[in-house]
Amino acid sequence: MYDFVNKLRLSKQLLFEEGEITLLGEPTVMMIPQEGFHQMQETLIQQDPLLLYNIGKISGTKLHQMIGHHTINPKTAAKLGIQLLNISGYGKFTPVNFDLENKRAIFHLEKSINRNMKGAREPVCHYIRGMLAGFMEKLTHEPMECIETKCMANGHTICEFIIKQKKELDPDAELVKKQILNHKKT
Repeated sequence: MYDFVNKLRLSKQLLFEEGEITLLGEPTVMMIPQEGFHQMQETLIQQDPLLLYNIGKISGTKLHQMIGHHTINPKTAAKLGIQLLNISGYGKFTPVNFDLENKRAIFHLEKSINRNMKGAREPVCHYIRGMLAGFMEKLTHEPMECIETKCMANGHTICEFIIKQKKELDPDAELVKKQILNHKKT
Protein backbone atom coordinates (compact mmCIF):
# COMPACT_ATOMS: atom_id res chain seq x y z
CA MET A 1 0.00 0.00 0.00
CA TYR A 2 2.76 2.44 0.90
CA ASP A 3 4.46 1.83 -2.45
CA PHE A 4 1.25 2.80 -4.20
CA VAL A 5 0.86 5.96 -2.12
CA ASN A 6 4.51 6.86 -2.78
CA LYS A 7 4.03 6.35 -6.53
CA LEU A 8 1.00 8.63 -6.46
CA ARG A 9 2.90 11.29 -4.52
CA LEU A 10 6.02 11.09 -6.72
CA SER A 11 3.94 11.39 -9.88
CA LYS A 12 2.08 14.34 -8.29
CA GLN A 13 -1.19 12.42 -8.52
CA LEU A 14 -1.66 12.75 -4.75
CA LEU A 15 -1.11 16.23 -3.40
CA PHE A 16 -1.59 17.53 0.12
CA GLU A 17 -2.02 21.27 0.10
CA GLU A 18 -3.40 23.56 2.75
CA GLY A 19 -7.16 23.25 2.58
CA GLU A 20 -7.41 20.35 0.13
CA ILE A 21 -6.22 16.91 -0.88
CA THR A 22 -6.01 16.29 -4.62
CA LEU A 23 -6.13 12.77 -6.03
CA LEU A 24 -5.65 12.08 -9.74
CA GLY A 25 -6.14 15.76 -10.46
CA GLU A 26 -9.43 15.96 -8.57
CA PRO A 27 -9.52 18.25 -5.51
CA THR A 28 -12.35 16.21 -4.04
CA VAL A 29 -10.71 13.96 -1.50
CA MET A 30 -11.30 14.61 2.20
CA MET A 31 -10.79 12.93 5.52
CA ILE A 32 -13.67 12.43 7.92
CA PRO A 33 -13.37 10.97 11.42
CA GLN A 34 -14.71 7.42 11.66
CA GLU A 35 -17.27 8.41 14.30
CA GLY A 36 -18.56 11.21 12.07
CA PHE A 37 -18.96 8.75 9.20
CA HIS A 38 -20.82 6.34 11.52
CA GLN A 39 -23.21 9.06 12.71
CA MET A 40 -23.94 10.17 9.16
CA GLN A 41 -24.40 6.56 8.05
CA GLU A 42 -26.69 5.63 10.98
CA THR A 43 -28.88 8.67 10.37
CA LEU A 44 -29.25 7.85 6.69
CA ILE A 45 -29.86 4.14 7.38
CA GLN A 46 -32.72 5.07 9.72
CA GLN A 47 -34.22 7.37 7.11
CA ASP A 48 -33.66 5.28 3.99
CA PRO A 49 -30.79 2.84 3.34
CA LEU A 50 -31.48 3.12 -0.40
CA LEU A 51 -30.45 6.78 -0.25
CA LEU A 52 -27.10 5.83 1.31
CA TYR A 53 -26.64 3.07 -1.28
CA ASN A 54 -27.36 5.47 -4.14
CA ILE A 55 -24.93 8.05 -2.74
CA GLY A 56 -22.33 5.28 -2.70
CA LYS A 57 -23.16 4.48 -6.34
CA ILE A 58 -22.48 8.10 -7.26
CA SER A 59 -19.13 7.90 -5.45
CA GLY A 60 -18.22 4.68 -7.29
CA THR A 61 -19.09 6.34 -10.59
CA LYS A 62 -16.94 9.33 -9.69
CA LEU A 63 -14.05 7.05 -8.73
CA HIS A 64 -14.23 5.46 -12.18
CA GLN A 65 -14.36 8.88 -13.84
CA MET A 66 -11.22 9.96 -11.99
CA ILE A 67 -9.43 6.82 -13.16
CA GLY A 68 -10.84 7.17 -16.68
CA HIS A 69 -8.67 10.23 -17.24
CA HIS A 70 -5.64 7.95 -16.90
CA THR A 71 -6.66 4.69 -18.58
CA ILE A 72 -9.48 3.29 -20.67
CA ASN A 73 -8.41 -0.32 -20.20
CA PRO A 74 -11.04 -1.91 -17.89
CA LYS A 75 -8.57 -4.32 -16.26
CA THR A 76 -6.12 -1.51 -15.50
CA ALA A 77 -8.96 0.69 -14.25
CA ALA A 78 -10.17 -2.14 -11.99
CA LYS A 79 -6.70 -2.67 -10.53
CA LEU A 80 -6.23 1.05 -9.93
CA GLY A 81 -9.72 1.32 -8.43
CA ILE A 82 -9.02 -1.47 -5.95
CA GLN A 83 -5.72 0.17 -4.99
CA LEU A 84 -7.46 3.51 -4.45
CA LEU A 85 -10.21 1.88 -2.37
CA ASN A 86 -7.52 0.29 -0.21
CA ILE A 87 -6.03 3.67 0.70
CA SER A 88 -9.43 5.30 1.19
CA GLY A 89 -9.92 4.34 4.83
CA TYR A 90 -12.98 2.13 4.30
CA GLY A 91 -10.94 -1.02 4.90
CA LYS A 92 -8.85 -3.53 2.95
CA PHE A 93 -10.63 -4.75 -0.18
CA THR A 94 -9.65 -8.11 -1.66
CA PRO A 95 -11.18 -9.32 -4.90
CA VAL A 96 -12.03 -12.98 -4.29
CA ASN A 97 -13.58 -13.41 -7.71
CA PHE A 98 -13.29 -10.60 -10.22
CA ASP A 99 -14.69 -11.52 -13.63
CA LEU A 100 -15.12 -8.57 -15.98
CA GLU A 101 -16.09 -10.79 -18.92
CA ASN A 102 -19.07 -12.23 -17.06
CA LYS A 103 -19.72 -8.95 -15.26
CA ARG A 104 -19.57 -10.14 -11.68
CA ALA A 105 -17.30 -9.88 -8.68
CA ILE A 106 -17.00 -10.90 -5.06
CA PHE A 107 -15.02 -8.72 -2.68
CA HIS A 108 -14.00 -9.35 0.90
CA LEU A 109 -13.41 -6.37 3.13
CA GLU A 110 -11.17 -6.60 6.18
CA LYS A 111 -10.66 -3.81 8.69
CA SER A 112 -14.02 -2.34 7.65
CA ILE A 113 -14.74 1.19 8.81
CA ASN A 114 -17.96 -0.35 10.18
CA ARG A 115 -16.28 -3.12 12.21
CA ASN A 116 -16.92 -1.27 15.48
CA MET A 117 -20.67 -0.96 14.86
CA LYS A 118 -21.30 -4.25 16.68
CA GLY A 119 -24.76 -5.63 17.28
CA ALA A 120 -26.42 -4.63 14.01
CA ARG A 121 -29.15 -7.08 13.01
CA GLU A 122 -28.46 -6.69 9.29
CA PRO A 123 -25.50 -5.66 7.13
CA VAL A 124 -24.80 -1.92 7.38
CA CYS A 125 -22.27 -1.21 4.63
CA HIS A 126 -24.81 0.35 2.24
CA TYR A 127 -22.48 3.16 1.14
CA ILE A 128 -19.63 0.73 0.40
CA ARG A 129 -22.03 -1.59 -1.49
CA GLY A 130 -23.09 1.37 -3.58
CA MET A 131 -19.50 2.40 -4.32
CA LEU A 132 -18.69 -1.10 -5.56
CA ALA A 133 -21.86 -1.30 -7.67
CA GLY A 134 -21.32 2.16 -9.18
CA PHE A 135 -17.69 1.41 -10.00
CA MET A 136 -18.59 -1.94 -11.60
CA GLU A 137 -21.39 -0.32 -13.62
CA LYS A 138 -18.85 1.97 -15.23
CA LEU A 139 -16.35 -0.84 -15.82
CA THR A 140 -18.94 -3.13 -17.42
CA HIS A 141 -21.34 -0.60 -19.01
CA GLU A 142 -24.21 -2.61 -17.49
CA PRO A 143 -26.64 -1.90 -14.63
CA MET A 144 -25.03 -3.56 -11.61
CA GLU A 145 -26.11 -4.16 -8.03
CA CYS A 146 -24.24 -5.22 -4.91
CA ILE A 147 -25.44 -7.39 -2.02
CA GLU A 148 -23.60 -7.62 1.29
CA THR A 149 -23.79 -11.23 2.49
CA LYS A 150 -21.51 -10.91 5.53
CA CYS A 151 -20.89 -7.84 7.66
CA MET A 152 -18.40 -7.24 10.45
CA ALA A 153 -21.08 -5.22 12.26
CA ASN A 154 -23.02 -8.51 12.51
CA GLY A 155 -20.08 -10.36 14.04
CA HIS A 156 -18.49 -11.78 10.88
CA THR A 157 -14.71 -11.66 10.49
CA ILE A 158 -15.06 -9.91 7.11
CA CYS A 159 -17.64 -8.09 5.04
CA GLU A 160 -18.51 -9.87 1.80
CA PHE A 161 -19.95 -8.13 -1.25
CA ILE A 162 -21.40 -9.86 -4.30
CA ILE A 163 -21.72 -7.67 -7.38
CA LYS A 164 -23.62 -8.80 -10.44
CA GLN A 165 -25.82 -7.52 -13.20
CA LYS A 166 -29.17 -6.26 -12.06
CA LYS A 167 -30.94 -8.71 -14.38
CA GLU A 168 -29.19 -11.64 -12.65
CA LEU A 169 -30.64 -10.86 -9.22
CA ASP A 170 -33.22 -13.22 -7.81
CA PRO A 171 -36.07 -10.90 -6.75
CA ASP A 172 -37.29 -13.58 -4.31
CA ALA A 173 -33.98 -13.81 -2.44
CA GLU A 174 -34.25 -12.31 1.03
CA LEU A 175 -31.09 -10.17 0.76
CA VAL A 176 -32.17 -8.82 -2.62
CA LYS A 177 -35.54 -7.90 -1.16
CA LYS A 178 -33.96 -6.16 1.83
CA GLN A 179 -30.94 -4.53 0.24
CA ILE A 180 -32.04 -3.70 -3.30
CA LEU A 181 -35.78 -3.92 -3.89
CA ASN A 182 -37.54 -2.77 -0.76
CA HIS A 183 -34.79 -1.34 1.39
CA LYS A 184 -36.93 -1.61 4.48
CA LYS A 185 -35.58 0.35 7.40
CA THR A 186 -33.14 -1.69 9.47
